[in-house]
Amino acid sequence: MTVKHGLCALVLAFVLTGCTLGAGLVAKAPVAENQITGAAITTTTLAPVAAPTPAEAPLPPEALACQKSRGSWLPAGRGGAMVCTHFTADAGKSCRKASDCEGYCLARSNTCAPITPMLGCTEILQADGAKVTLCID
Repeated sequence: MTVKHGLCALVLAFVLTGCTLGAGLVAKAPVAENQITGAAITTTTLAPVAAPTPAEAPLPPEALACQKSRGSWLPAGRGGAMVCTHFTADAGKSCRKASDCEGYCLARSNTCAPITPMLGCTEILQADGAKVTLCID
């Protein structure tokens, strides 16, 4: 080790020692006393208050009608258009034609659809039992 490196190490040691030794020498602030009662004054940190939420925009008449009919006003399809969707009471029940179901009779499984409308293309059974492809976009 050269003299230059040794001198740098010595200065660094003094600086670090001074930092750790001086840490205990810092005076603590005295606790303030209440001038009337003489008791120590305590402080309490207040909890943050939540910012008020902005008022929701009123629902369009279609959404209100959907809610009134116990439907769910949801975004659907590729474009995200809002659609009133209803769950069917006979979902999964066996069917052979459209009149056997509250919603659609699904041709692939011969069961009633769980929701109506079903977006996209779906094979269904019509009132006469004929299989057709229904596409709703």
